[in-house]
Amino acid sequence: MTEGANKNTPYMAPGLIRDKVADRFAGLNPSIRTTPLSGRDLRDQISRTLLKEAHGLYTQWQHQDTEGILRKSADTLEVILAGLKQHGLDQTDLIQTRQERLNMLGSLVSYLSNNPESGLCECGKHLNSMRYLF
Repeated sequence: MTEGANKNTPYMAPGLIRDKVADRFAGLNPSIRTTPLSGRDLRDQISRTLLKEAHGLYTQWQHQDTEGILRKSADTLEVILAGLKQHGLDQTDLIQTRQERLNMLGSLVSYLSNNPESGLCECGKHLNSMRYLF
């Protein structure tokens, strides 16, 4: 919870939030209002929230915080599912497509890299011509 101008008043930063979080904040501070989003505004907020959650997951990963990794993975998946819903897709579609891609491309279980020294992929400039690989 972030403090607003008055240190005793809960403040919610603008952005995409979960419904139960919005309800809790509204109970603590009735002046907090939420606005339903749609169209481009919703897509933009989902995109921003996905980046924020992915960064949070990256941070937990770097700190080797197992509980944090699991929590942020769940948060990131929640945003992904919200984005899929905007395109008429759901978790079943995601799992099915993941399986199709596993069958076609394999998995990451071998932890392979094409450039172990730098950890960077040097094929980036060729990604457009190699889209089927990813």
